[in-house]
Amino acid sequence: MTTPRESWTPHTYQIRGMSLMLQQAALGLSLDPGMGKTSTWLGAFVALKEAGYVDKMLVICPIKPMYGTWPLQIDKYEDFAHLTWTFLHGPHKEYNLRVEADIYLINPEGVQWLCETIDPSKLADVLCVDESTKFKNWSSKRLKALKPFLPRFQRKWIGTGNISPGGLVDLFAQTYILDCGHALGRGITKFRERWFDADPWNKYAFTPKPEAFQEITEAIAPLYLQLNAEDHLVLPELQVTDVKVSLPPSVMRTYKEVEQEFFAELPDLDMILEAPTNAAAGVKCRQIANGAVYTGDGRGIPDYVELHDEKISALAELLEEIGEHPTIIVYEFRHDKYRIASQLPGIPDITGQSGGSLTHIQDQWNAGKIPRLLMQSSSAHGLNIQESGYHMIWFGLTWNWEDYKQVVDRLRRQGQRATMVMVYRLLAEGTLDIEVANRLYLKQQTEARIKNEIGRLREINFGR
Repeated sequence: MTTPRESWTPHTYQIRGMSLMLQQAALGLSLDPGMGKTSTWLGAFVALKEAGYVDKMLVICPIKPMYGTWPLQIDKYEDFAHLTWTFLHGPHKEYNLRVEADIYLINPEGVQWLCETIDPSKLADVLCVDESTKFKNWSSKRLKALKPFLPRFQRKWIGTGNISPGGLVDLFAQTYILDCGHALGRGITKFRERWFDADPWNKYAFTPKPEAFQEITEAIAPLYLQLNAEDHLVLPELQVTDVKVSLPPSVMRTYKEVEQEFFAELPDLDMILEAPTNAAAGVKCRQIANGAVYTGDGRGIPDYVELHDEKISALAELLEEIGEHPTIIVYEFRHDKYRIASQLPGIPDITGQSGGSLTHIQDQWNAGKIPRLLMQSSSAHGLNIQESGYHMIWFGLTWNWEDYKQVVDRLRRQGQRATMVMVYRLLAEGTLDIEVANRLYLKQQTEARIKNEIGRLREINFGR
């Protein structure tokens, strides 16, 4: 029996977004996860298509929303059900290029292949980049491949919940997709020279000049619609609790040696833990804080050695306190996953799932039939898992603010029935865990400032 399709009733802010997309050729939707970017894009596309202004749309998005969010949104509402779509991914992608469809869906990793195969602007006249921070790297092959074709699209839309997870510098490449360099310039070098001071000790680090914030946000404000979920939707409160753990003295000594000298001899083992660079040392330090380190390239099973079980014990105590409430456990390193799973036999992992298996896990979780669920910290895009649990435990934090917020917002979003989302973070005292937590807070403040200023400038200069 087929489930009847719903009639789509857009929120006021979605109508505003669609109106802007009808009025101007390029727009960036900076909307928090759960605010309906996909349906807003579909609504604008249908309106333009019915008016005869556009014909087809190319959507670039990560795998999970490509196979999940977009087809489900099209099928869910009768307003979009007439649209046809196809995937430019997998073994049939070359055949699907010749298929007549209203919407072509491709993942960022496939963009270079697409641009080498055809002129994408002849395939579709609307370009929609969903999760546009996947294109924030100006030097990436995917962006280099797409750049020559950008001026040829009739409409260009980008969108993400976190427009600048790494600060102002992240805005350049994304904005270029929209306007081909009119607002911020045509090259990253001049952009940096104008608004940033280079770090003499680190060629990849740039500090914004005093005038950078105001000048950059004023330049790009006409191109973006910035909206926060708290201003338009009733969301549950967020309570973050840091659970501190202490490392055993012998492990802490090893940790300090790695932190200070970039390599250390593992306790009681005839092997060397190498960390040849600052970045590698940081990874090793966070692994030690979590309780294990890789002994090879990290690909073998089990290619790691366990150093302590302090976080495992803290996790067990926390789960006992939470009781029967469904709980998501977030990990970063694969050895963390193996160690957690050894304590919770049969726990499913939503990481890497797609198609029917992803739908099954999501449905089971949302129905309250999965008490504990594993998730890797970088795998949250496109997941709809807000209908059941409201507890989340971070076994180890990620440095990546975008990934962190995406994971938390899988629960704290529209559709969550609880009035509060509880996030617990296991932090090893005296380690980089504490610094990572502090850095996430600073990145949150920086992004909020950028987003709020873009929103304020649009209200002042362009009205509602």
